[in-house]
Amino acid sequence: MHWSEEIAQRIIARNPEKEEYVCAAGISPSGSVHIGNFRDVATSLMVVRALQKKGKKAKLLFSWDEYDRCRKIPANVQAVVGSDYDKYIGSPYVDIPDPWGCHENYAKHFEEEFLKAMEQFGINLDCRYQADMYRSGKYTKDIIESLQKREEIFEILDSFKTKDTTKSEEQLKAEHDAEKAVYYPVSIFCSECHTDFTTITNLSEDCTEADYTCRCGHSGHFNFLTDFDCKLGWKIDWPMRWRYEKVDFEPGGKDHAAPTGSYSNSKIISKKIFGFEPPMFQGYEFIGIKGMTGKMSSSSGLNLTPETLLKLYQPEVILWLYSKTEKVYTLTAKSTEQTVAIDNDGSLRVVPVITTTGEARLVYGENSWTLSAGTYSLPDLALSAGLHDVKYSGSGTITITFREGRRAA
Repeated sequence: MHWSEEIAQRIIARNPEKEEYVCAAGISPSGSVHIGNFRDVATSLMVVRALQKKGKKAKLLFSWDEYDRCRKIPANVQAVVGSDYDKYIGSPYVDIPDPWGCHENYAKHFEEEFLKAMEQFGINLDCRYQADMYRSGKYTKDIIESLQKREEIFEILDSFKTKDTTKSEEQLKAEHDAEKAVYYPVSIFCSECHTDFTTITNLSEDCTEADYTCRCGHSGHFNFLTDFDCKLGWKIDWPMRWRYEKVDFEPGGKDHAAPTGSYSNSKIISKKIFGFEPPMFQGYEFIGIKGMTGKMSSSSGLNLTPETLLKLYQPEVILWLYSKTEKVYTLTAKSTEQTVAIDNDGSLRVVPVITTTGEARLVYGENSWTLSAGTYSLPDLALSAGLHDVKYSGSGTITITFREGRRAA
């Protein structure tokens, strides 16, 4: 069975009566969208098609995260504008001018570039432009709810932090309480400099109004019911949108599936804060380029775009490469330790996605992990090419999934 069909079966089993299933993907247009980002789209597309083959109505919901703050200016953009664009760091991508002057703004330049490539693939995306969603007030109730539950959100996020073992319990508690007192899950964009280098200094009892200061020197008042230039932090924004769009499935890079990654945080926030069962998640490996080191990144300029790939291969061939069958090891854990030989037949190191339904213990080399039910990506369980013995014990089922990676020529 193809991996997408297995996921489709599990989605249906979770909610068999749902009228239309939603498979999501999303990209921040921080630069040219690369073939690693495209894996997000391709993975959800395969699951949508698998659901449709089973006679179910399903759609691919694609979010343009153009309301994300600009963190850095990519090298290829710096080559055009120099250091002049540094002033836009902290501003939403949608509010930054197009460096080449051919589109409405920075975000639209890279969005249109990607959407043209998607047309060649014959992929129809149901797009959500997050700047429009926020600025139209569609998330107002969700933002206020997050502010009302900010202390609970803080405790969830804090539980994933690594504690400083050199400090006493009293010091740790004092730091915890001090951070909690000034934590807010939303950032306000300054009305003067239009960046999010702001600090909320006062919040009304009903969480609808706030005072803030900005590093530019401006002080302002913000009404969350009528002012919409604000954004939830990523680990709150993501589960908020799952509930809003009723998402059933969303993939992500292996970093999101790590024990302290975004999905691990967000799935708890989804359940405890928003009362929504988080969507099924499938982690995937990063794609490498032969002769280049480092993770592919739009914001760094280290990338290869789908448009470039289409000059080398037909769309059908590219989609086939993305849809190649994953290796799946399904193990039944017992109290006695067992060993499985995992074969990575690719040329790249891979970090598999581990899904457990009960309490499980894994041992690989000198490393060991005790896992409760959930989905994990364990960086120290990186498998180079060849056979690897992994020991396991516990209860329930352990599923080890990965796609063998090869460097692009």
